[in-house]
Amino acid sequence: MGGGRAVLLLAVALFVVQGGEASHRLYRSFTLENGMRVLLVSDKFTSRAAASIDVGVGSWSDPETIPGLAHFLEHMLFLGTKKYPQEGEYRRFLSGHSGLQNAYTIYENTTFYFAVSPAYIQGALDRFAQFFISPTLAKSASQREMKAVDSEFRKRINSDFLRSRQILMAMANPAHPYHRFTTGTIDTLNISGIHSSLVEFHEKYYSANLMTLVVLGRNSLDDLQQLVVNSFSAVPNKRIARPTFNTPQAFPVPAFTGIKVLMEPLGVENTVYLYWPLPSLDQYHRENPIYYFSWLLGHEGSGSVLSALKRRQWATFLYAGSGLQTTSLWLMQIRLYLTGKGLDHLNDVISLVFQYIRYILKEGVQERIYQEQQQLISLNYKYQPKTTPYSFAKIISRNMQTIQNPKDYRMPPYRSVFDAQLIRRILKLLTPERLLLFVSSPRFKDPTSPWPNLDQVEKWYGTRYHKQSILTSTMTRWNTDSISSEFRIPARNPFVARNLQVLPHPLCHRAQNPSFMRYLSRVRTEHCSFNYPQLLWADTGLSLWWKRELNFRTPKIYVDLLLGTPLLSQTPRKAAIALLFKHLVLSQVNDALYPGKLAGFGATLTTPLSGVQLKVHGYSYTQAVVRMMNIILNGLSSYESRTRNVTWFESSRRRTAAEIAGFGSNYQVFQHVKGYYENLIFQRTFFQHEDIAQAMNRLSGDEVRSTIRDALSRLHITLFVYGNANQHEAMRYAYYSLQMLKQLRVRRFLPDSSVPRQRRLFLPRGTNLVFRVKGPNAEDVNNGVNVIYQIGPSCNSQNRCSGTTQRSCDVDDVTNFVLSRAVAYFMKAACFSQLRTKEQLGYIVFCYPFTSNGIGSVHFVIQSNRY
Repeated sequence: MGGGRAVLLLAVALFVVQGGEASHRLYRSFTLENGMRVLLVSDKFTSRAAASIDVGVGSWSDPETIPGLAHFLEHMLFLGTKKYPQEGEYRRFLSGHSGLQNAYTIYENTTFYFAVSPAYIQGALDRFAQFFISPTLAKSASQREMKAVDSEFRKRINSDFLRSRQILMAMANPAHPYHRFTTGTIDTLNISGIHSSLVEFHEKYYSANLMTLVVLGRNSLDDLQQLVVNSFSAVPNKRIARPTFNTPQAFPVPAFTGIKVLMEPLGVENTVYLYWPLPSLDQYHRENPIYYFSWLLGHEGSGSVLSALKRRQWATFLYAGSGLQTTSLWLMQIRLYLTGKGLDHLNDVISLVFQYIRYILKEGVQERIYQEQQQLISLNYKYQPKTTPYSFAKIISRNMQTIQNPKDYRMPPYRSVFDAQLIRRILKLLTPERLLLFVSSPRFKDPTSPWPNLDQVEKWYGTRYHKQSILTSTMTRWNTDSISSEFRIPARNPFVARNLQVLPHPLCHRAQNPSFMRYLSRVRTEHCSFNYPQLLWADTGLSLWWKRELNFRTPKIYVDLLLGTPLLSQTPRKAAIALLFKHLVLSQVNDALYPGKLAGFGATLTTPLSGVQLKVHGYSYTQAVVRMMNIILNGLSSYESRTRNVTWFESSRRRTAAEIAGFGSNYQVFQHVKGYYENLIFQRTFFQHEDIAQAMNRLSGDEVRSTIRDALSRLHITLFVYGNANQHEAMRYAYYSLQMLKQLRVRRFLPDSSVPRQRRLFLPRGTNLVFRVKGPNAEDVNNGVNVIYQIGPSCNSQNRCSGTTQRSCDVDDVTNFVLSRAVAYFMKAACFSQLRTKEQLGYIVFCYPFTSNGIGSVHFVIQSNRY
């Protein structure tokens, strides 16, 4: 095969389960003669082919004197190969065939991946393989790509998470590579002999035996195998061992633990990180012990740590889970967002965390909890949205580096073995003595605050911080405080869906025989026009819309309930009231909603221009969906108690005002110019955050109650039911909604025409406007630009309202939608090549289409640290 090259077949037809896709996917695992391990996936229904190679070497293998070399090499491999020397050939080929490509470098891995139209996988694989066979590593392009690496670093320089993570890395044992800076900058790379070092790194580490390859396409397994053999057998095998970093430890105990760090953030949140260094748990991928207690520590329901903290008004958010996974170091992480009151009680907050850890140990590791976790994982896993082919390929190719048994190549999370002793052993490592505590607060910027002076500056991000040992007395207290009586192990989840069934296709959709179709036209059947939502009911107070979902065939449903009112969001003050109302309701119902979220149901409450909008989605398990809706609707009617509690109301008001005032402080500049500022220009009722925050600061509980009562007393209710539901079930949801809404005491139902609609500004032909504004973060060195070209509409506002021309206007809307996407698609590759690669205007360069209210547009976005 492949000119005499041989392969060693290890296994055939593996059962790699990913949702409902396993039924039509075929798998094959084998190893090429050069040592490259390969997984093939044949999927005759895939919309795109994809491939990913993971090279088992990353930034931890950088020479100590050249931080960022592995990352720099990742960039240089895209610039041409001996077989395809023209720069940008790989990108142009993929872009010309509905494709995309990318790569990333982390501590022990460098991953390259692409997607392409299935018919062109052969050409894509051949170009892709040359990265690892004969890259040119053109010296003439070195300076340009150094700048690209530098721009990539600077585009994220205002991320408080990365700033704190770099301080953590600086605190590690200097003899372990986790101590190093890994991204690279122009200063670390623009040195004498850099090109020789680049070539040497590639020659040393880019060996076939360190590579894992995943290829997914419509071709048969035999055809895919032949393509791989032909393209990748020439990748050289240098027979080197994968670098290991097991000794010395990154955070030896106790010399490098039991430490507290105070740091100055750029954002407005009071954030606390708790880290515990753990030995690598890669060998326990089937047991996944960290998932058991992370699930409990991160629980948000009644009896949880977060519930206790919220009851004291100390915290608003808690995440628990793995913060790092490498072959030599794992980090268990808990992240908390504290209120000002919570920061004042920092030691009490940490004490509650340790109390709950001891509570889990006291109650014992329970198989009942494990089984429920498994049930929820399996259920959500089976019906999860289809993963994109390239995401599947890149995740599995990386998993293959540490998992040797092909039957265990799974999309996470995945467990198959319950080991109570292992879970307990790992949980016992989460002690105060092993803790690395990070506290980030804007208060630390105030030199008159009682907190210690921030007397150190981190080298790469320039973050001010202070490091100190945690007092022995404090650790003793955290070890011995009595366990709070409010803690509980979660009860059995009442939201877990049962008896899930996909409704059968309606007769008209199944019919293939023309004569049978003529018969159906003479009898009454369920609506057969499935392309558009159907209006099932319309009167002064209620509009009920419904649409069956017949493409993906999953037991999922989406219920969208809009309480339309013209009395919210017309002014910054009304917008502030609506936002505070939303926060008060959600803070009240979160405990009750959380079990539903764990069981695969989601619920959101928003306050758009048109009123108050509730969305619930999940499995088509009516009892659970109605329960989720009822919880939030109860919150809409019972929130007033929190406005009468002065302490709670003032805390919520101040916190919401601070969040609005600090909006986007951790966002990158390009996210502002393509989101917030664009909306500010084109939407008449989109208000500046500063105006909303100022209005928020002047609100009282009486005003909030009065405004919301008035707004909710006059409504038009719009309900949209979409998914695995028929017309009768949609009517049932309408009935349930009206019953639940009785508690709002609606005095008057309004016509649909009274509900305000979002409108978008259309610029007259020949308009040339420039909107300049300072970014929200004065310390951010980046600049951003969004150049917008509008397309349409052809219909003016008058004939858009005319019934005789509405259909032609709809056609024009579709035309503008298609035009904007076609223009952006054809310009995508040229935009990147010209503006980023050749002119080096910035690291972030892209174009994209957008359509709103019949107005199409094409956007060109650039972010750069140069103005």
